[in-house]
Amino acid sequence: MAEVPDLRRDRLGDPGAPVLPGLRTRASQPEWECDISVGALPWLREHVVAGLVLLPGAAYLDAALAAAVAITGQEHPALEDVVFVSPLIVGEHEAPVLRLSVDEDTHRFTVRSRLNDDSDWLVHARGRIVNARVNPPTVRASELGATTDDKARHIDGPRLYEQLQAAGLSYGPQFQRIQQATVTGDCVEALVDGRLSEQRHQAHPAVLDCALQCMAAWASATGPAASAENAAAAGPLVPAAVQAVRQFGPLPEQLHVRVTRLAPRPAEAALVAHITLTGPDGR
Repeated sequence: MAEVPDLRRDRLGDPGAPVLPGLRTRASQPEWECDISVGALPWLREHVVAGLVLLPGAAYLDAALAAAVAITGQEHPALEDVVFVSPLIVGEHEAPVLRLSVDEDTHRFTVRSRLNDDSDWLVHARGRIVNARVNPPTVRASELGATTDDKARHIDGPRLYEQLQAAGLSYGPQFQRIQQATVTGDCVEALVDGRLSEQRHQAHPAVLDCALQCMAAWASATGPAASAENAAAAGPLVPAAVQAVRQFGPLPEQLHVRVTRLAPRPAEAALVAHITLTGPDGR
């Protein structure tokens, strides 16, 4: 007797579905669920902040971008007004369920989790999916490269991650992808290894997180006495919100990340930046 396709999918999962946000539920509104476990996310326990295993904010962006593609059918998914409400802390023997739901009228999404059927749902992130055509900006490859500024600070990957660990950001090998970074005034440029064995992600969290790490790199490398001791005193730096995300293609195996610090507007955090990820050719 042939197994009903929906039952087989529930039992074995869909090998072609993105890891995040997971499988579409039978809810009337667009909704997906997945287990936050090492089996589903092998890199999960390599993201440690202040001694706690946290699902990185980049994972919410990855899930929402995949949901945007599914809902809008747009080649270039876009998000706006993403706010990280509360961290998802994953205990040693825990595998919470993550749910991403989208309001079809407003395209606003919410990401929640709960440990079991008897637990309350906790909100971790909110934002809005943009259903509109967005065109990629033009970035000339000649703009990407080493600076000649004699005040620039150059830092290699191992030294950077030593400083980040002192600040409470303990990354495993999957998250230690920044090969080198250059900090010049209000700008950080970094080379990031984007090679991965698991490609079932719209924008792999371990790679995308490295772009966010560059903001922490800027904070740890600035000042005349930047050191692991100073980084420890400053504490971990993690993102609180993302105003807009535009994805114009898959993440390449070699990334150039450029972070430019912006002047914060009223009510914004002290550290605000524009982040661009491109391939070696500037696209």
